[in-house]
Amino acid sequence: MALAAGLAGCGPDRRLAEAPVAVVLHEDGHTTRMSAVDLSSMKVLSSHKLRSQCFSMDGDIASRVVITAQTGGIGPDADDAAGVWDLAQDQVHYVTLPYPNPSSVVVARDTGYVLHGFQLGDSLVLSTVRLTGGNRIATGTVSEWAQDPESVAGGVYVPVSASRNAKDGYTASSGSIEYLTGSLTESRVVEIARRAMRIVADPLDSKNLILLGSVGDPEPGSPGKWRITRIDRATGRILEDQPLVLEYGVMSVCAVGDALAIADANGLDMEDPGGSVLILDGKTLGERRRVQVQGMASAVAAWGERLLVFDGVKGDLALFATGSGQLIQKLQLTGGGGGTGDIVVFDATRAERE
Repeated sequence: MALAAGLAGCGPDRRLAEAPVAVVLHEDGHTTRMSAVDLSSMKVLSSHKLRSQCFSMDGDIASRVVITAQTGGIGPDADDAAGVWDLAQDQVHYVTLPYPNPSSVVVARDTGYVLHGFQLGDSLVLSTVRLTGGNRIATGTVSEWAQDPESVAGGVYVPVSASRNAKDGYTASSGSIEYLTGSLTESRVVEIARRAMRIVADPLDSKNLILLGSVGDPEPGSPGKWRITRIDRATGRILEDQPLVLEYGVMSVCAVGDALAIADANGLDMEDPGGSVLILDGKTLGERRRVQVQGMASAVAAWGERLLVFDGVKGDLALFATGSGQLIQKLQLTGGGGGTGDIVVFDATRAERE
């Protein structure tokens, strides 16, 4: 089995703490795993079976710690926890969360922000977990129309798909971005004239954000339904806005070099999952090329100027040259799965998860 490679030996592998490593969240049969891959050799250094189902993870570059949102099941099968993997010690432990249905997680400054699919009144619950020590430090709320939080340039932003007065978050043409602090005692809301579904760093200017969203409820392959927007992250002022033509939808997005990479895929239909990554020019936001994937492009992440793509159907982690779209190397992690995928990249200077 592919996961057996690189796992022999006693004690933590020093490369987990020192080498450029990609941690990949993937399905292995009926279980979910995290596997650490040495990017220099494209070999698995360590792999851990998670105790319950999981769809989201992120990591902190300084501590080399990964955190997961353990979605688990419902009722007595629910897990309601965060998994914490310290790469240097190669140990995983779990932190019990105070509310059910953790659905997604991002990291900023040694803190994991876990969004729960659980409402208190007209708000969704958000918990924070300190990664070093694994202690829960705060619980707060965000708008009921909140999308998954995103970590950009050391801050956490929550895209809200409708204004606070809108009744239908799926057809609203406006929205807001909520900027959170680690204590969750205060936040700053920036109103925008677009519905933001995903947020990513501007590859050319850290003062800006790139939004992927829509006016109305987007349909796969409908030109003009999806939009890509560059905004000033302090004021929400729109700097650039144009249609974004996708065949399926946004599964994952990251900044890589001077470009953006979008996994154009359908996470619902395994018979037609979508197998391409759209590379956009960071300056013009126009299309440069498409990189084809055999199964489904479940997750993308940058390693320097190169692009990592996880194929959640085939179970492959592939490394591409972003400039040419040429495949450099591929590693099969599993025999395939149901499309689950996420990537966290650690190297000497940078950690990215999209």
